[in-house]
Amino acid sequence: MAKVFPGGSSVTRVFPPSLTPGPPAVAAIGPWTVRYEVDWTAEAAHNFKTEGAVATVGGVNWAMSDGGNAQTGAITSNGLEISCDPTTTSDWPEGGTLSAPRFYVALDVGTNPMFAAANLYQAFCFQAVITSSADVSTDAFYGTALQNGDASRWATSLREYNSGVWGSPYKGHQMTAQLPEANFSSESSATATQHTFYELTFLPSGTILASSSTATTLQDPMSQTAFQAFLATNTSVTDDPDATNWDKDELYFLYMAGNPNALGPNITHTMTHFRLLSAGE
Repeated sequence: MAKVFPGGSSVTRVFPPSLTPGPPAVAAIGPWTVRYEVDWTAEAAHNFKTEGAVATVGGVNWAMSDGGNAQTGAITSNGLEISCDPTTTSDWPEGGTLSAPRFYVALDVGTNPMFAAANLYQAFCFQAVITSSADVSTDAFYGTALQNGDASRWATSLREYNSGVWGSPYKGHQMTAQLPEANFSSESSATATQHTFYELTFLPSGTILASSSTATTLQDPMSQTAFQAFLATNTSVTDDPDATNWDKDELYFLYMAGNPNALGPNITHTMTHFRLLSAGE
């Protein structure tokens, strides 16, 4: 069920005053506060392809794009499910066109964002638990991303099949980033181990940290080391938050899958849990 007052042993828990008369519980470690959380397995069913491309979950709007390239895009009892049409090309734009079917949600802009009170001095941590009906093959990928409003800047954390990057089994975990000025990537070694926990942390400077692991529940921020990488999404570092090329006013979280060469098989990816945390005030 979507909540705006969850928490864990290592984060601050923000409870409505009507439920908690005293101050919120303080984290055991770290400055993180949960701003929004969803247990997708407890949400009402919704088919984004047939019942509308937008659903409000816990007061927050989640939308689907390029649903025509998806075979599945729905909230079910299993979670938030997405799968590519195995006969249709869909990809992430490494200099090309974004066509991967995807769900997206805004941090603090538009109608019903996750955390409207976000400010330029805060860090934001986006976490997701994702399971799959099978592992990637034949150039497919899936995972999470952060993107700005016009898609000129983005960073991904993906599970991918790519024989041009890895030797056998040609699978690994990859972080990529694109700026108008350049593209960057950071890859793990080839691994048959499929990760289930994905995290992207956005810092006020525009630096983004990615991590993933085999954990099947939400974890303490930046605690997972099976795969870790960071990339800068600004051309320069400045102490003026208004001078960065990419700041929290243009920040969207994406969950997507891709089938760049229209090759099967059809794989269903399921997000079971999602959480947004912030650090700083």
